[in-house]
Amino acid sequence: MLFWKRLSNRWRSGGDECEPPGPSSLLHLIDAASVKAGGGRERLSPRDQFAVLQQVAAFVQREKIKAVVLFEGRPLREVPDGGTYKSLTVRYAEDSAALCALALKLADPSALVITNDKALEEQAVAAGLETLRGSTLRKAMDDGGGRSDTSKRGGGRGGRRSRRSRRSTDGKPDRREKRDTPPPKKSGGDDSVSDLIDLV
Repeated sequence: MLFWKRLSNRWRSGGDECEPPGPSSLLHLIDAASVKAGGGRERLSPRDQFAVLQQVAAFVQREKIKAVVLFEGRPLREVPDGGTYKSLTVRYAEDSAALCALALKLADPSALVITNDKALEEQAVAAGLETLRGSTLRKAMDDGGGRSDTSKRGGGRGGRRSRRSRRSTDGKPDRREKRDTPPPKKSGGDDSVSDLIDLV
């Protein structure tokens, strides 16, 4: 729960002596458009809505937090208004003004409103709620809870090398290996060429 630790540090750095509420008790109200890659605040297409929904749901499950994701627009076929996707509650609003009103209606005193929308952020602060930028949540989601991207892809280039070596085990020469082999030596300048190549 690395994201939650960062939030705890944020509360403490604000000079608050008391402990922040635990992740299971704090309600996270997430403005979906604010966490889309690119950080824009425009209305999402149904395809983008579902992609964000999947990403946020995976994050919520990993962090074990209570959250409601708020979409602007018509409900998706996959999840109706007020329905749940995995452990995530999904709500919809007709436009940005309605989304602000819905977020404030759903918020309890310990809610954290996650948005890039200035109007929603200002209204949440005026109501005494904690706020967090959607771009901060996006970074936490992209971070994968502290795992690097290379661990997901089988070690980056290492994964590619192992795949290449698997291909060549069937006895047939690998075309890439042929391409990587140096051309035949023409003169006696072998040592100078070897010095330029970083042999592994």
